[in-house]
Amino acid sequence: MTTRYRLYRGKEHCGIDVVGDRVSVSTRHGEETFACRTNREALTQARALVAARLSEGFAYVQRPQDPDAPRMQPTSLGALREHFQEHGPESFAEALSRGNTWLAELKSAGHSAALEAEFGECEQAVVQGRPVEPALLEQVERELGFALPPSYRDFLSRVGSVSFLNAWWDATTPPEMLVSHSRSLMDRSHDFAWRASALFRGIESPRLLRVCDHHNGDDWFYVCDFRDAAGEAPLYLGFHEDSELYQGPDPRELLAGAAPRKPAPRFARFEQWLSERVDLMIDEVQARIQARRTQRKS
Repeated sequence: MTTRYRLYRGKEHCGIDVVGDRVSVSTRHGEETFACRTNREALTQARALVAARLSEGFAYVQRPQDPDAPRMQPTSLGALREHFQEHGPESFAEALSRGNTWLAELKSAGHSAALEAEFGECEQAVVQGRPVEPALLEQVERELGFALPPSYRDFLSRVGSVSFLNAWWDATTPPEMLVSHSRSLMDRSHDFAWRASALFRGIESPRLLRVCDHHNGDDWFYVCDFRDAAGEAPLYLGFHEDSELYQGPDPRELLAGAAPRKPAPRFARFEQWLSERVDLMIDEVQARIQARRTQRKS
């Protein structure tokens, strides 16, 4: 089976083909082929290369074998998600690989100086910590008094933690600080505007699990009072001075879903969050580099 991607920028073109465990990249300058260990790894590398080309202004043709297929120029790299569904959602490893491959491509395209000026030395776009031992996960659950969402537990056991390249070097909560950071968020939440959300109506002490920084001041967190059949919980971004909650289900939908006659909404797994967070990182970095270019021209 061959997977093909075709991208264009003016008269330039780039073809990225995956055949088995091999990836071929063709441009007007020639063709380069490299081998991966598996077909899945080759697809991951191809996706990262597509994302890198899009960040450089290329347009993407979804089905190059169809002459009537439309060209697409997503306003955000997150729009690529739907075009990769044929291969299934990204795993944790694929999302990390895509982010770091994108950074390497950005450097090779001549942006190293701008990256260093904005972010200092950055060898990786997504820096991984160490996987967490089961004993520590069990201790965290005992001390918190509730179970971790299964997909987040899986992230901790496989990856541990990550930090993202951006102006704030946002990072997921260190596993050894999960309890203290979550308790602190629960204690402080009464002071935040989003605490008045309908989601918390009738809940005096919500079970909050803080999972990541956002721009060095706000928080990504699970509300573990709500669960679906698989034990997943809704994951939100809360800005301290904003009464709305972002990214997760609409609180009204969630409250309606808790009614006996209506099934609860299906909550996103943590790998979906990580994949979208990598997209956000790419957009943030691209915006900073573009702003720097504009300043230099003016």
